[in-house]
Amino acid sequence: MTMKTNTRSLLWRIFHLLAPCLLAASVVTADPWRTPYNATGGIGGTGIQSDDRGIGGTGVDNGIGGTGGPVYKDDRGIGGTGIDGGIDGTGIIGTITGFGSIIVNGARVAFDSTLPVESLDGATTPQDFRIGHVVALETIERNGVLYAHNARIRFPVAGLVTNIDTRQNRISVLDRWVQMSPDVLINDDINPDLPPILGIGDYVQVSGLTRPDGIIDASRVERRPAGRTRIVGTVTSTNAEGFKIERRQFNWPNGRVNLNVTPGSRVVVTGRYRQGQMIATRMRVRPSVPFGGRYRRLLVEGFAQPDPQGVRVRGLAVNPRAIQSQTTIINRRIIVGGVVERGNHLRATTFRLPRLRELRRYDRKQRRIEKQKRQDRRDRRSERQQRRIEKQQLQERLDRRAEKKQRRIENQKHRTKKKPGNRRRLEKHDTKFQDTETPADIRQKQKKQRRKLNQTRKRKKKAQRKAKRLEVLRKRWQEQQ
Repeated sequence: MTMKTNTRSLLWRIFHLLAPCLLAASVVTADPWRTPYNATGGIGGTGIQSDDRGIGGTGVDNGIGGTGGPVYKDDRGIGGTGIDGGIDGTGIIGTITGFGSIIVNGARVAFDSTLPVESLDGATTPQDFRIGHVVALETIERNGVLYAHNARIRFPVAGLVTNIDTRQNRISVLDRWVQMSPDVLINDDINPDLPPILGIGDYVQVSGLTRPDGIIDASRVERRPAGRTRIVGTVTSTNAEGFKIERRQFNWPNGRVNLNVTPGSRVVVTGRYRQGQMIATRMRVRPSVPFGGRYRRLLVEGFAQPDPQGVRVRGLAVNPRAIQSQTTIINRRIIVGGVVERGNHLRATTFRLPRLRELRRYDRKQRRIEKQKRQDRRDRRSERQQRRIEKQQLQERLDRRAEKKQRRIENQKHRTKKKPGNRRRLEKHDTKFQDTETPADIRQKQKKQRRKLNQTRKRKKKAQRKAKRLEVLRKRWQEQQ
């Protein structure tokens, strides 16, 4: 009887322990976004088939906690990307969301100070990376860590603000509408200590992604002094004189027709303002797929567009089994990573939705750091100026002392000239005090002279006292006689 009771109580304890787990499993199964296709190898929260590689932070099959990437048994996986690193490297296009190296699309990429970075203003350094910049990184894996060996900061449009639509919260730059969402970061490099305010006629550089309808979804807008202009868009028509991007007409750079530019080509046009109009000085055709197909392994951010085969992102057709609920992500920002196969098909192994709201927190932190650096530079500049003033004041005091002592020496020489028996002393004095001597040497010699004079006076007084004592003794001896 006692044995049956103990067995029954043990079963009840096991049931109470397993009940919360069973309830949580039923809730997860009820959510379509958290239900993977393959229960043994899916990625919780995305619906991506993981090929039995698991995902960290979901409890599915040996994932990497908090990184969003799978674990390969032969140590090929790149933490945070969910794709195989390979020898030929990985191409990454996305928004900078953090530092500590650099974080793009959830992947941490290391770099050194010699990393070549191409920007709108030409070659630059990694010091110009900012939160919200859209960058294209060419990386290679070393010991499980991604290292960038080439980088480019992308600006889909840069120029003067010509219109502001306050109702829809957007601005117009070179006839391109830029959507200013509540999460966009606005930076004023002209007055960094003042709140950023944009107005018509301001020169801005816009970082962001182009939506399927042609509107730029900005992640960062920088107000700067007027510089180069840029526009990225699709060519609608061409002729012998130039080409047209949407509604804006451009002449061929240097008057040379580019035969590679055809209607439907996506081009990057760089130029400068001349008499209020943009004059194209350079143009290049952007490939239809990221990096021109040089990298088979990609981790890219873009807007999802409908495709007969599923979803298309940056010209790549994503396999339909990679994303479970396709209708909810159409025309939304997504991040996908995987291997490019034939026909520009991307066999995705990583999928996530970006969190642009986190940019403000990181940007505020970066702004505080930059403000503190500016304040430190001002403090160091004021300290150097203060030290320079103190040094100048000290030099003036020393000069006044030297002049005063020189006048004293001249007065001493003048007094010595009046005594006829001191010509030798005067000549000796003139040889000692020459113009080549420094004030310190003059002070030292004057100190020696004073010391010798005092010693002479002491000897004279001592001799006089001795003579007086001898005289007193001589008088006493005579009195006794």
